[in-house]
Amino acid sequence: MATQEPDAPAGKKPRWFAKPLIWALTTFGAAVAGVVAVVVNNIYLQAEDGVKDWREEEPIRAVASSRPWEGDVGAFEDALLKGSDRFLLLRGATREQWDDLVRRHKGAQVGYQYITVVIQGLRNRSVRIIDVRPRILSAGPVFKGTCIQVPTAGDAGTYNIKADLDHLRPGYGTKNRSGTFLGKSIELAANDRVTVQLSTLAHNHSYEYDVEIIYDYGDNSELQESYAKQSNGDAFRVTGPAKKYKVSYTEPGLTNSYRASRNKSC
Repeated sequence: MATQEPDAPAGKKPRWFAKPLIWALTTFGAAVAGVVAVVVNNIYLQAEDGVKDWREEEPIRAVASSRPWEGDVGAFEDALLKGSDRFLLLRGATREQWDDLVRRHKGAQVGYQYITVVIQGLRNRSVRIIDVRPRILSAGPVFKGTCIQVPTAGDAGTYNIKADLDHLRPGYGTKNRSGTFLGKSIELAANDRVTVQLSTLAHNHSYEYDVEIIYDYGDNSELQESYAKQSNGDAFRVTGPAKKYKVSYTEPGLTNSYRASRNKSC
């Protein structure tokens, strides 16, 4: 004989309704929590950027460096005809001694110079890099005192820019008539990094210069600038070639010692 199911107790809803309700409430709660987390995170990031803007901290950091390539030629305005520096070159200088010699005599590379610029974004909002270019600080006659052939090497970069300091405008000497040296802008998010290889040329003058970075950030309607020099604070230097130098130190031999000649080219 078949048994009869007892009736559900009064005041209780059927079980088929309870499980979907719990699932719906759980899903809704998770969605709300996710939205709240996103809103709170955005508020925090905006506040963090706002504090840095209020402190007038730059939204980018730029580091620039230059290393001569093998076979490059360096020049000094003064002639190293005597003294300890001449003896150092004839005897053979270490890399540290060479760097110190160039720094003390404010030496410049002859004809061209390669500079590596690393730019890092320091805001949660993106910073748009509009252009990277040399900014001339001073110009003068080409160096005719001393020339030295350099036995070191350098590295290549990611974005390549060429600038003729005698004619400092984008696309000079080429068919590219872009309004910027960079050609196209670069978007930098927080902690993003980009490397720019800047090649500068000089023929008619000598130059001291740094690297100017033009960028667009935030709600500011005007473009902003940031500047980068060498890590020791010195400007970069490049000079056009001279027909003759008072003294020239030709390519070092196996012992890194130089041969000195008077009134000759390099």
